Amino acid sequence: MNFEDPADKKQQSAVTFGYIDYNEVEGGEDGFRYYPNIGLNHWAVLLDDMQYDRNGLGMSMGGKMAIIDSGNSSIQIPQSQFNELEIKMRGQDSTIEKQTVNGRDILVSKQACEDLYDLYGDLQFLLTKTQITIKPKGYLYKLPRQSDCFIGVQSIDDKYNQYRLGTIFLRNFYTGLDFDQNQIMIGLNKDITTATMSGEARNPFRPGDGGFGAVIFVILFLMLMFAIALVCFLRAKKNENNRLVTFAPTTEGDLKKRYKDGVEVKPSEQVKVSLNDSTAVDPDQLDQEETLLDKEH
Repeated sequence: MNFEDPADKKQQSAVTFGYIDYNEVEGGEDGFRYYPNIGLNHWAVLLDDMQYDRNGLGMSMGGKMAIIDSGNSSIQIPQSQFNELEIKMRGQDSTIEKQTVNGRDILVSKQACEDLYDLYGDLQFLLTKTQITIKPKGYLYKLPRQSDCFIGVQSIDDKYNQYRLGTIFLRNFYTGLDFDQNQIMIGLNKDITTATMSGEARNPFRPGDGGFGAVIFVILFLMLMFAIALVCFLRAKKNENNRLVTFAPTTEGDLKKRYKDGVEVKPSEQVKVSLNDSTAVDPDQLDQEETLLDKEH
């Protein structure tokens, strides 16, 4: 999607399918930043914060979903941040009025847009290690047959916990929607002067742009898991060996003492046949052993 400023008659907006026209992007293919799509039923990026004139708009509440909304003309932001923006802009322009359109607030200046380009501050959008900056000329607009200048920001209820980036935002950029990789590509329109981009967000699926790094990471992770599994196996094997009980082998002499003519000899009788055994034996103990042997049989 290549939206342009409708007031600029030299430029023409265009939508293409199946390919990217890199000639319309500042820096060509390398001019794109790539963001994962976090939307389920729509295209959206994770917006960490929004600032005005390099200052936060109230306390940041963490990252929010920012929907790429070509069906909406304005940049919609949470009501609490819109209120902060109004306070800051009124401090620069006392002619600003707040109006309500379809239940949502907008800001309108009684001055000509051209007189506000150097008066207002920039809008900054912080997205995943990158910063997108839109200058006043990039977010101000006027309607036909009206002298008022409209600020292209509109409020949205805090309960939605999201931003919506409409055509006021998109007209500064070439935006690509990659269905195959489920990612969003944003680059500056060719020869644009109303916006800038800084920071890197490379294509993770492009060789040399971080894709191989991801593969190496996965390989190293799998090797680490294999090493941990091997150590656990060897340790379990060692513990199993430690639990084994070994018995001394029975000698031929022991067998001769226990059996006579193929018949098992009772302990009390072993004493009689072991004539060379000088060890004193407790008769009561022999009787107990004999009783136990009878029970076994």
